Amino acid sequence: MAMKPLLPPSIALGLLLTCGVAQADDIALSRQALKRQRAEIEALFARASHACEARFAVNACLDEARARYNASLSPVLAKDDALDAQERRERAALQRERVAEREREFASEQGRRRTAALQAEASASAPAAEPPPRTAHAAPEAHAQSVKKQAAAGAQEAARNRAQREARQSQQQAHLLEQQQRQDKRAAERAAGGKKPGIALPLPSAASAASAAASAQSL
Repeated sequence: MAMKPLLPPSIALGLLLTCGVAQADDIALSRQALKRQRAEIEALFARASHACEARFAVNACLDEARARYNASLSPVLAKDDALDAQERRERAALQRERVAEREREFASEQGRRRTAALQAEASASAPAAEPPPRTAHAAPEAHAQSVKKQAAAGAQEAARNRAQREARQSQQQAHLLEQQQRQDKRAAERAAGGKKPGIALPLPSAASAASAAASAQSL
């Protein structure tokens, strides 16, 4: 025997509310009918009691009228009590369904929060995405940057060599000037002592000195 599929909680609660409203209407109609019956029974009892006052045995007549009144009113009161019990049952069932609906909503919300927390934890612990592979159009750019770097390195090397050559030339010029000053000093000393000044050797020019230094370094 195949089982009937269960209705979603929200639909079940809606149906229960609808049924509760319909049953409440039925109960209201039943109460109105019982109210009319009770009014008729009380009216009959009032007329019977009034009729008993004209009789000789008033108490016996009233007792009989009261017995008929109680016998007629008892079913009405029993039905009224049954309606009260039915209303209490329906209110209790509706309250239970509301509580169950709130519990289901709370459980669903807790489940969504746990799922979101697990997803966030998984995202945080996942390895970082690798960079995309270099495509073919990136090769010319890399080559151009390499050429620029080599050109810059060559320019720096040329600047260093030029600075070194200028420094060597400055040192050589200073050395030649120092030699010239010593020769002039010796010549002046000989002249002061009555001696003929010696023949000063010609000093090499700065260009020839630089060429000689470069030749010595190349050896």
